[in-house]
Amino acid sequence: MTTMKIGSDFDGKESAAADKPEEKKRSVPPGFRWLYGLQFGHNYNASGWAMDGSARGFVINSNVYLGAAIVEMAMVEAGCDGQGQCDKQIFGFKATSILTNLQLYVGLISAIFMPFAGAIVDNTRFRWHVGAITAAIMVCINAFQIAVWSKLWMALLVTQGLQYVVYTVHNVIQFAYLPELTTDIHEMSKFNAAFNSIQFGSIFVYVLLILLMATFVKGITNFQVAQVSQIILTCYSLIMFGYSWTFLFSRDVPFTPAPKGSNLCSLGFNKIYTTAKQIFMEEKSIMWLMLSISLSEAVLNSFPAIFVTLFKAWLEMNSKQIATSNLIMLAFALPGSYTSIFLLKKFDAKKAQQISLCTWTICIILASLILQRPGVPSLGYVTSILWGISYGIIYPCQRTLYSMIVPIGKSTEWMGFYVFCGKIFESLPNLIFVIMNERNVAMNWSLLSLCIFFLGAALVIFAMADFDELVERAKQVSTSRKEKDTEEGNSEIYASDQ
Repeated sequence: MTTMKIGSDFDGKESAAADKPEEKKRSVPPGFRWLYGLQFGHNYNASGWAMDGSARGFVINSNVYLGAAIVEMAMVEAGCDGQGQCDKQIFGFKATSILTNLQLYVGLISAIFMPFAGAIVDNTRFRWHVGAITAAIMVCINAFQIAVWSKLWMALLVTQGLQYVVYTVHNVIQFAYLPELTTDIHEMSKFNAAFNSIQFGSIFVYVLLILLMATFVKGITNFQVAQVSQIILTCYSLIMFGYSWTFLFSRDVPFTPAPKGSNLCSLGFNKIYTTAKQIFMEEKSIMWLMLSISLSEAVLNSFPAIFVTLFKAWLEMNSKQIATSNLIMLAFALPGSYTSIFLLKKFDAKKAQQISLCTWTICIILASLILQRPGVPSLGYVTSILWGISYGIIYPCQRTLYSMIVPIGKSTEWMGFYVFCGKIFESLPNLIFVIMNERNVAMNWSLLSLCIFFLGAALVIFAMADFDELVERAKQVSTSRKEKDTEEGNSEIYASDQ
């Protein structure tokens, strides 16, 4: 199995993170020796990252089946038959816009919570606590969502929105660990590719189970498929979130104590403003990268809702067909992850990221042309191949580029800003898609609007300095900061709760 092979490339090798004092102090977690393929040279935070990422992938993917069920329920509530094109409205909008509308509003709400989560990461000892709590909340929400009943469709919709906000906060916490995994560029690129492959590989098995059930269980309904997917998700996330946050993620985290008299809410927003100002004034290349990330992540975060709406309302797919499309996309995401390793070896991380963005642009254009005929599910299978490859390539390239050009002393501080930038424009793709859908524009042409964001993200990167120059500057700043901390005494505090 792919997930077992990926992480084993690191087994038996000491990770660069093992040189950190806090890593050496930690005892081997119970049952860790059985995590073959997930040990990453006994880098426990990396193992936790892989397991948490796998669980988060299940959370995202389950939205495909539950989201399709919610769209169908909304269409029936509006007076449609739950299948095909539906122009009837609910809450003043077309029933087919229900998911993209939800994504629009919760995207704005989650962006408000981002600075608060960032302040927790930077200025308190509670990074691990919030990560564990948000993971537990997501498990509880998904347990409730097993009740896929038409009478509860509004409750399911609301909890979907709540889960997205909680997921966003959890994402900030988890990403704060990423720059701390290693300082070696080649190891970081392997980590990111491995995380991607493990996530997509485990989801592949999940979707395969759903597809087999939808194929061989006679008379199973779309709602029942959603219920079973939620049961699998709840059990799996309980195990993966539970083990990673109980035994793997470090509770000893660096933080700078908040100034006296300040509160986390204002501190978070002030931190975002201060970081943005500093980057704008002193780090022009980082500024352009952040803008590029804002544009690309806007689409990547919005895509699941658009994917479900497109396949359910435009192509009129049932649960079996959606699961098949999902499986194809995941299957091609795996070679996409390996392609990212090739790109990062052949080109520098800056050029590799531009190639990944251009790949998405081309695939969206091709998909818009392929999906011109509504009600033809087989066309969705072709587009799933294109999107799977694109998904597999972009995340390792993007994360490697960011991790390698940010000074070590700034990595944790700026990671919160990195995730925040991914949320800035997130509502725009959904807003554009909803407006075009409400004006009766064919959904395949509405899909074409996403190219604007990917193309803009690729062009913005041209304004960055040379990659080697950026890496060298990051090393110099890191060395300078280390020397200053040695002379003055490091202001960072490691909080131990163990």
